[in-house]
Amino acid sequence: MRPPAPGTTTEKLRSLRLRVVTQIASCLEHAMAALSLESALLGEILEEGEVELIQTAGQANAPFVAGHRTSKLNGLLSRLRHDQPLFSRDLGGESWVGEAPLPPGVRACVAIPLKAGSARFLGLLYSGQHRRRGFSDQINHSVDLLASALCSQLERLAVEEELRRGEERFRRFFHLSKDGTAMIRPDGRFAT
Repeated sequence: MRPPAPGTTTEKLRSLRLRVVTQIASCLEHAMAALSLESALLGEILEEGEVELIQTAGQANAPFVAGHRTSKLNGLLSRLRHDQPLFSRDLGGESWVGEAPLPPGVRACVAIPLKAGSARFLGLLYSGQHRRRGFSDQINHSVDLLASALCSQLERLAVEEELRRGEERFRRFFHLSKDGTAMIRPDGRFAT
């Protein structure tokens, strides 16, 4: 597949997507600093229950990882299908954890479901902590604000992707059509 030509809508959308992902990375870095988190990741939960990472911050091996898929998160996913964020002070005492849904050594976690409006489940903002810790009301409020901002950005990316797919369909239709195609204005005249 060849790269998009300079100035095309596809190239502009890819550039915009990169800028939005960079903004998301910045949000995660600020959240880590403000909330004293060890790491944070933003991911999209796929239909089969896997999480595809969109952005990570604070990971020991790489500050940016995209497109990596993790295994199913078992009990955590069923908890996150609800509207409320999940704050666990000590995962060892949680009945829903099941069989090792989190990386080794994780003792506490914050997991926020990201939803479009009240319907579509977009993804997950997650931070695992290697020590037990409590989460104050201020942290809860900050996390809600961050989740709201991230949902807006993710919805924007989804709309841009749909626009790109629509443009590609129109381009294929236009170039593969054997008959002439005309654009007609509402007043019945041909558009020039």
